[in-house]
Amino acid sequence: MSKRTGIIAFLAFGLAQLLPAQNDWTVHFLTDLVQSGISNPAQVPQGWNVALPGGYMQLNSSPSLSHAVKQMGGKNQLLLSELGNHLDGDFKVQAQAQLEPFMVSYLRDKLSLAVQYQEVGNAILTANEASFRLLTQGNASLVGDTVSIGGSLKSEAYQKVGFSIGYHIPYFSIAVRLNVLQGAHYLASDRVEGRFYTDPDGYATYFKTDLSLLHAGNVLAYSPESNTYNLELKNAFIPRAGNNWGASVDIGTKLYLSRIFYIAASATNLGTIFWKQNAEQWRNRQEKNYAGVEVLPPFGSKPIDFPDVADSLQQWTSWQVDDRSFQSRLSPVIQLSMHYTIDEHFKFGLMYAREYEEQPKIPLFGAYFSAKLGNAIEIGTLYSTKNDHWLNLGLHSVFNLGPVQVFAITDNALDFLSPEPWHNFHFRGGINLRFDYDKS
Repeated sequence: MSKRTGIIAFLAFGLAQLLPAQNDWTVHFLTDLVQSGISNPAQVPQGWNVALPGGYMQLNSSPSLSHAVKQMGGKNQLLLSELGNHLDGDFKVQAQAQLEPFMVSYLRDKLSLAVQYQEVGNAILTANEASFRLLTQGNASLVGDTVSIGGSLKSEAYQKVGFSIGYHIPYFSIAVRLNVLQGAHYLASDRVEGRFYTDPDGYATYFKTDLSLLHAGNVLAYSPESNTYNLELKNAFIPRAGNNWGASVDIGTKLYLSRIFYIAASATNLGTIFWKQNAEQWRNRQEKNYAGVEVLPPFGSKPIDFPDVADSLQQWTSWQVDDRSFQSRLSPVIQLSMHYTIDEHFKFGLMYAREYEEQPKIPLFGAYFSAKLGNAIEIGTLYSTKNDHWLNLGLHSVFNLGPVQVFAITDNALDFLSPEPWHNFHFRGGINLRFDYDKS
């Protein structure tokens, strides 16, 4: 006989929710781009600037998910069972994607104005080693051990419309941006507790789970009556009227200590979304004993596919669903930077940033250098450290073709160039139009 536990279902479902994709640091130093104002609204290029649709995506994992990518039937498939030999402690993955369909700014004399629209998706999943091995290898590797089940999940998607105003004098700038938020999706663990034991004599198995999730929005739906799931990812990117509203504030300043040297400081993502539409608490509590049970790994050798996951979840467990309004905080980011213009061709900068997740605070240190080749081309690099990754080398290029700007940025070029498995993927690209700008 084969039984699957509630905690396996929870972790499997969390993985299925990850969106392939805010650590977007190089663009902060490219102050001729309108996108540099995302991290500090006081950074506004001269004249009118219009960004054509663009954005960025990032994926960070430990161990590297590239170990789990295998060719099957001519296609790359994600097989989590391949990570077993590379696991050293907890499994962690963070995915982020940001679409920027519209962005425009204006700076003239002392006043700046800007409007931007963004679609944001984030997902963070952690699982302790026992939970992950149970998920990908079954209970065969845990026989004789009493293990604590633990992990966390947070996935969200929302739209953001921002309006900013700034005041600029020769040696000081300050700007404030007010963002209106519309929530599309939220799923996060409120409580994850459990214990699991398999007796080596006959595989007698005991498990106890106490799981609680907070859910809202119209991307994912669960019916307790039929114990079925429905996923509509397109709803994450289609603005629609609803009751999941929120607001946030971004504040930025620049202080020039000389004509060629200034320091900048900003605090962004200071806000909350209030979830009321389809807002629910999902609970699963069970304590059971089974005789002669082999827990088969749901992702032992099969690629992740939502229909299969949903069918398996229906077999594994069910949730008690209660209506519950709640609120979620955005993850604030504090950023400090120094900008030094060496001469008309070369620039140098330093950065310190801290992103305040609900889990541990994540610091970053960075050093930036760029060179201009005439007035048309700028190339540069950013060296940064974050978490246990001490060698992140970013590259960027900007082409100024009259009123048209074309740019490409990665915060970790080594992951593109190295044949070794990557841990941190990042890319941003776009095209901007400039009017009434400084041509020097």
